[in-house]
Amino acid sequence: MSRIDQHDRIAAARFVDGEMQPEERAAFAARVESDPALAEAVAEVEACRALFRRARTEQPVPLRAGFADRVVQRARDEERVRSAELERRIVRMARICVAAAAAVILAAVLFVTGVIRMPDAGVLQADATAEMIRELDERIQAAEAPPRTLGR
Repeated sequence: MSRIDQHDRIAAARFVDGEMQPEERAAFAARVESDPALAEAVAEVEACRALFRRARTEQPVPLRAGFADRVVQRARDEERVRSAELERRIVRMARICVAAAAAVILAAVLFVTGVIRMPDAGVLQADATAEMIRELDERIQAAEAPPRTLGR
């Protein structure tokens, strides 16, 4: 059984719809006779066309009273639910933003008032530095070894 490609499917539709020239139609009919997969594709197109013909002749099923109104009302209800959810998310994000802003303002106020001080990272105080230099100079002059740590 051969595999049917898109070109053969289109050709099957043209065959069923009578859109082929007589020579092309005869050649395609011979292929359909010898290829079961192609014959199946032609049968599928014929079945589909039969459904379309039957659908055109049948009367549409009448809708129940109020159907359109119920559809519109349901769409409005769903829109209200989506709007309410969106509003809840916006309010939640606004609360988070307000809380973050309040925390930043509080930290700024505490810093400005001096309650919170930033450490001077890497900066030595001048008086402590001078005192350390003086102590080291005295040790060098006295030829003292630096104090040993425990375990050495």
